[in-house]
Amino acid sequence: MVYLFSVHRNFDPAQHPFEAAREYTRALNAVKLEKVFAKPFLGSLDGHSDGISYLEKHPSRLSILGSCSYDGEVRIWNLATRKCVVNYEGHKSFARGLTFSGDGNHLISIADDKQIHTWKVPIDNESDMIKPVHSLSSKSILNGISHHRSEDKFATCGDSSK
Repeated sequence: MVYLFSVHRNFDPAQHPFEAAREYTRALNAVKLEKVFAKPFLGSLDGHSDGISYLEKHPSRLSILGSCSYDGEVRIWNLATRKCVVNYEGHKSFARGLTFSGDGNHLISIADDKQIHTWKVPIDNESDMIKPVHSLSSKSILNGISHHRSEDKFATCGDSSK
């Protein structure tokens, strides 16, 4: 059963001195949102069979982007051509994150299978390097990864209680 009640509202401007400022703020926010959503759609990168979980830009090449998805795929994209350069299928479960090495020659990915894979980034669109260059195992699921900008070090984070 649904009950509907009428609520009395007083429209007297003397009772609501800040109404004009509140309406101005609402209108300003609406215009800002309209500007955000007014940007043109440039294109899509088709290829992942499941949702994207993380994107990472290449440290020195503007046209290269790395992505990983919920099905464990890790891909490298050429944004200029909107094509997949290479598809790495080394993870057996949800790929949570990835990072490029400081020099941009390697890509490191993590997933729920508790594996850390290092991949060789192809040069000049060569896509024959499908196997990981190096793999490490973790005791727990990792949530994030980042690589040092100039040194050959990376850091991960996760929850050790699981």
